[in-house]
Amino acid sequence: MTKFLLVIASICSLAIATIDCRDLKEGTFKLESPEGSYTIIRSKNKQVEQVDRTGLRSEFKLRWTSDCSYILFDRKVLQGVDNIISDENAKDTLFCKIVNVSGKKHTVSCYIKGYEPLEATLERVKEIR
Repeated sequence: MTKFLLVIASICSLAIATIDCRDLKEGTFKLESPEGSYTIIRSKNKQVEQVDRTGLRSEFKLRWTSDCSYILFDRKVLQGVDNIISDENAKDTLFCKIVNVSGKKHTVSCYIKGYEPLEATLERVKEIR
C-alpha cells in the first residue's frame, strides 16, 4: 500500500509543474481579441502597447513582483486618443499573473482593483536579447 501511495504522489507532483516565465519578461508579443489586435513590447521595466487598428500607443512602468507576476502602473498615452479608459482607471495599477505557458504563447490574468480579472493569450513574435 505504501508503494502505491508513493507512485500516486509522484504522478501528482509531475502534474503540478511550475511555470517558467523567465523568457517572457522581455520581448514583443501579439494579442488578438474581438476588439482587434495589439502589439506589446515588454522590456526590463516598461511595457508599450499599441492598438494596431487605431494606432493608440500607451506606455506603462513595469515591475515584476514574483517569477510570473507583475504590475503595470503610471500609464501614459504616447500617441492617439484613448476613449475607452477613464483618467481615474488609467492611473490605477494593473495586476497581472502569467497562468499558463505553451510554446510561444502564454496566458495572463490581469485585473484593476474593483473589477473582475480578464484573461488574454499573448504570442511571442520577437525576443529582446
